[in-house]
Amino acid sequence: MIVARAGVFAGVLVLAACASAAPGRSRIGPADPAAWERLVAAEDARVTTQEDRAVVQAALESEDEVLRAMAVRALGRSERAEFAELIEPLLHDPADAVRAAAAHALGDVSRDTASAFRSRTVLLDALPQSAGYDAAAAAIAETLGRLPANAATARASAERLAPLLTQNTAVRLGALRGLYFLARQAGGAAAVDGAAAAALRALALSADAPRERGLAVATLG
Repeated sequence: MIVARAGVFAGVLVLAACASAAPGRSRIGPADPAAWERLVAAEDARVTTQEDRAVVQAALESEDEVLRAMAVRALGRSERAEFAELIEPLLHDPADAVRAAAAHALGDVSRDTASAFRSRTVLLDALPQSAGYDAAAAAIAETLGRLPANAATARASAERLAPLLTQNTAVRLGALRGLYFLARQAGGAAAVDGAAAAALRALALSADAPRERGLAVATLG
C-alpha cells in the first residue's frame, strides 16, 4: 500500500509546496534544505533512533507545511503503532496536504486489531471536520477501507463512506478506493450493501470517468 501511494504523496507534496510559496513565486520542496536532508535520512532509517525521532518531531512542529507532511509520512513508513499519538493531531493541521498525509500514515501504523479500532474512531471523528479539505477527506475515506476490520466495523465504515460517493471527484474517488479495499477484506464484501451498494451501482452505470466506473464494478464484484 505504501509503495502504491508514492505517486499520490508526491502530488500532495507538490501541492503543499506551491500552496506555501510566496505570492508570485513557486518552490518545490521545503524552505530549509538541511532540515529536509535530515528528515529524509530519518525516514529512510524508519525513525529507529532517538535522534531520528527528534528530527521528525522538529519537522512536525515546523511552520513549513512541506516539512510537516514529510514528517508525518516518515512516521507512517515506520509502521509502528506507537507513533499513532504523534500522527493524530496532524489530522487537524491547517494544511490539506498535511491532513491527507496524516490519514495515510495512520493507516500505515495501524496493523493490528487494537490499533486499527482506535484509528478508525479517530478518522471517523475527523471526517466531518474535513469539509473543504478535499485531499484530507479522500485520504481518510481510503484509509478507513484499508484498516483491518471485522463484520461490525466494516459495516460502520461502509455506512460512513456511502454519502461521500456523491461528493466532488476527489472525495468520491477516495471513497471508492476505501470501499474497494474494504470489500477485498475477509467478510468485507457483505458489509458493502444498502446505500453504499446502491451508489456503487449508479456509478458503475453512469460515472463519466472510466476509473470510477471500474472501481465501482470491481467493488461490487
